[in-house]
Amino acid sequence: MHYDDALGTEFNQNLFYRNDLKTQLADPSVIYITEGEEAGYYYLYGTTDALGAAGVYAYRTKNFNHWQLVGPAFVPQRDSWAIRNIWAPEVIYMNGKYYMYYSGSNRYDGNKKGIGVAVADSPAGPFVEYEGTAADGRELSRRDQAIVLPFPAIDVSPFVDKDGQLYLYFSRDQVDGISSIWGARMKDEVTIEAETLVRLAEPSFRSMEEYLASVGRTGPLSWECATSAYGYNMWNEAPFMYEKEGAYFLTYSANPFWSREYAVGYAVGQSPLGPFVKPDDNRILGIDSSWDHVSGTGHHSFFPVGNQLYIAYHTHIDRVFGNSLRAIAIDEVFIEDKTIHVNGPTYSVQPLPEAISGYKNLAATAAITATGSDDDVRKLNDGRVAMHLEEGDREFSVAGGKTRIKLSFEREVVVRAVMVYNSVDYERAFFQVKRIKVGNLPAIKSLRFNDSYINREFPEYPEMRPGGAFVAEFAETRAETVIIEIDAGRPIAISEIIVLGREG
Repeated sequence: MHYDDALGTEFNQNLFYRNDLKTQLADPSVIYITEGEEAGYYYLYGTTDALGAAGVYAYRTKNFNHWQLVGPAFVPQRDSWAIRNIWAPEVIYMNGKYYMYYSGSNRYDGNKKGIGVAVADSPAGPFVEYEGTAADGRELSRRDQAIVLPFPAIDVSPFVDKDGQLYLYFSRDQVDGISSIWGARMKDEVTIEAETLVRLAEPSFRSMEEYLASVGRTGPLSWECATSAYGYNMWNEAPFMYEKEGAYFLTYSANPFWSREYAVGYAVGQSPLGPFVKPDDNRILGIDSSWDHVSGTGHHSFFPVGNQLYIAYHTHIDRVFGNSLRAIAIDEVFIEDKTIHVNGPTYSVQPLPEAISGYKNLAATAAITATGSDDDVRKLNDGRVAMHLEEGDREFSVAGGKTRIKLSFEREVVVRAVMVYNSVDYERAFFQVKRIKVGNLPAIKSLRFNDSYINREFPEYPEMRPGGAFVAEFAETRAETVIIEIDAGRPIAISEIIVLGREG
């Protein structure tokens, strides 16, 4: 089967997934369940417009293509401290319980925002407001706001470090038109160590040191200043913490959630509470202004799938103009040398994680050669797909447009599908793969590119929709080599090659 037909047609959901925006939810948090009756499921929580943001739906899946609605996981009781604006829930598993951290508005004053905690024995709920004795001696009932802060806060995110210590991150909500990110160490699930409360990030500034040394809001991160069309308000919100090899990645969203430019960036520190510095080109998930296939990509969470890492985020259902209606999307994440790369945002067929499909990307293990170019051939199997025009140097350039690429394996492998990712730049794109040869399988000839991955609204200036690949699927085939031939007749660039299969 060759996937060269239009979007909306069927594809093999045992091998691939696609961000079709069918699950309408915002501010997603995803966790993998390892214990109990729900073991093996990925659970999804988020701001639930279908409940009027007065509760939280939970969904579950094993394949990314079908998220099953489990039901309302959390609906606060009518006499709870907060019964409205139940936003951005995140769930973690600690001490044999599931803890949901969420934002809410006080039942007496809708403008008074804060953070609450609900607890359940099952990831499906029902979650109920935290009750009991806190580490600071407070006797908490559902009428009490569990997390006490000296300012209004939203978008709470819990993080358990390698030593078991719990931290919370949140956004101080709109003070003088600015939302900033703060963090603190916790004494228990609901008690902040007040002396550790610290501001971690300000919109448009690379670090708090830079911000404190500045007298105006003229920081260098221009992508975080897309709010100019919406007034003075600026945002750093929706924090999420991820640790790898001793580096702490504070990821966050910037710009207003309703704008097309809502996007995810990151800062790096050496401890859970920083200090953090936003590196150059720190936007990892966002749109180019001319795109028509995705809008408003932000408020995310990272989650592992076997040995791979993925990002769940929301995007506007109206892919062209954007709006406040949002749905969930997922793409793969790579973290290396204290940098983050996301193969997204995508609206095209992508390979399922190995832990779900049983097939991994074997291209990364292959010895690879290519004719017709002096470019670094390792760009073809590093796993990274160029998603923006400024990432064009990630792609393998072929000045003459003709190349023969050979992937050789040390021993025979089982191959199930081949994906050849096109250039992110229409000027360097190609629209046919001349030949793919996998072991003794009959050659696949004249494989066409999916025309739906091209924006032809302005015929004189067509553009590529990034993340699109030529896809060839076939029965399991044993092979020691995979050969790909392209002859475009003009300069081209190839973003990535994926060989789905298994060893031996």
